[in-house]
Amino acid sequence: MPPIESTLARILAYIIPIVEACGALVGFLGVGRTIVGYVRGYFDQGRIPLAPLRVQLGQSMVLGLEFQVAADVLRTAANPTRDDVLFLAVLIGIRSVLNFLLEWELAHLNGVVHTPQHAPLRAVSEQRRETRRRRRERSEEEEG
Repeated sequence: MPPIESTLARILAYIIPIVEACGALVGFLGVGRTIVGYVRGYFDQGRIPLAPLRVQLGQSMVLGLEFQVAADVLRTAANPTRDDVLFLAVLIGIRSVLNFLLEWELAHLNGVVHTPQHAPLRAVSEQRRETRRRRRERSEEEEG
């Protein structure tokens, strides 16, 4: 193995577990944040608004899956065999479908109509920007 490839393989041997750990950490923190929000809502109000909790958890799951896909891509890039590439293609396909469905659910929870022309999270971001703009306008009207 040429020196550059062996150096790259050694570097990736450290990077891949870190990327995987980041994905797991994002998922773990998302679950923890959701549990804390649920418990707080239960004790503070007695009634728990589940939609915002589901959105938070879903966003964490989507981001965690992105880290896992990145780790798989790096692993395959380090030592590409035909079986590894096929396995990666299947894995990315499954995770992409799961990611799409999660984003669709997040868009639905945020009251955004999902269309193929608009990515769900982009539509959610646009809705949030519009909400912020309206709030700014209201606060400016109240001040002025």
